[in-house]
Amino acid sequence: MKVVRETAPAKLNLFLHLIGRRDDGYHEIDSLFVFLDLADTLEARPYVNDGRAEHKDRLRISGPWAAFLDPPCEVSDNLILRALDEFRSRIAPLPPLDLNLHKRIPVAAGLGGGSADAAAALRIAARLTDTHLDGQTMADLALALGADVPACLANTPQWIGGIGEHRRPVRLPRVLSAAGVLLVNPRCPVNTAAVFGRFRDSGAAFRPPLTAMPWQGATDENVLSALARMTFNDLEMPAVEVAPEVGEVLAELRRPELGARLARMSGSGGTCFALFDNLEASRRAARQVTEQHPDWWTMTCRMMTSMTPALVGRTGD
Repeated sequence: MKVVRETAPAKLNLFLHLIGRRDDGYHEIDSLFVFLDLADTLEARPYVNDGRAEHKDRLRISGPWAAFLDPPCEVSDNLILRALDEFRSRIAPLPPLDLNLHKRIPVAAGLGGGSADAAAALRIAARLTDTHLDGQTMADLALALGADVPACLANTPQWIGGIGEHRRPVRLPRVLSAAGVLLVNPRCPVNTAAVFGRFRDSGAAFRPPLTAMPWQGATDENVLSALARMTFNDLEMPAVEVAPEVGEVLAELRRPELGARLARMSGSGGTCFALFDNLEASRRAARQVTEQHPDWWTMTCRMMTSMTPALVGRTGD
């Protein structure tokens, strides 16, 4: 049997505005999702049940963040296994799979790692069954798994609205495509529900929806300053209250000596990011941050303007 591989790129919220709250309690957002060349890798191989094992998927996890996950686990506890289970019940039969996940994206970090892994599982299932990814049934399934999963299924820059179901493709300006991204995580998992709860309790006002990307009409040299001036992450202050370490990271990234053009938190935290003019500038900054805070996790990367050849799923022996 051949091994089917899919990459699961990390998601970054360049901005995240809260614009309302639905009757069911979910918050509506206005956000720009981009994807990074930092990614998990999911491999799958169908196996024939020999009668000695239970007829179900088997998941193994390796990589630098594997210790933060706890297989073996029940289907309900893991988005990859849930995605495959739901695919079988909603879309098409699928043989049991031997799965290997190499985990490079930090866990509970605002980078959408779990959603990216679930989306990779759906792409694998679709390839094994010749199912189109752009069908409404697949979109409904992705949204049922989580608000970020539909965007992760596409892995391209997207303007996200509603609770994640409204998506519009975005063409990134050249300046953003060339930017170096520095990710910093204080190795402190942040509970998403607690952050949203703190925002709700604060009584903060919702923002009006954006009508255009903040850089519309800006020259290349003003794109990053427009992004910094006109957009925000409304969950930053609640996250800092839940996990003060996030505030320490933001203070470090916003030091003028570091030279970042923009620094903020991604998602509900606790990973923060800084944008620089190029990758080399982000690497210099990473060395400075690591010298001052050797216990923090740091990573330099770039935004993907589309699914690059290095990240396109492939089949091998």
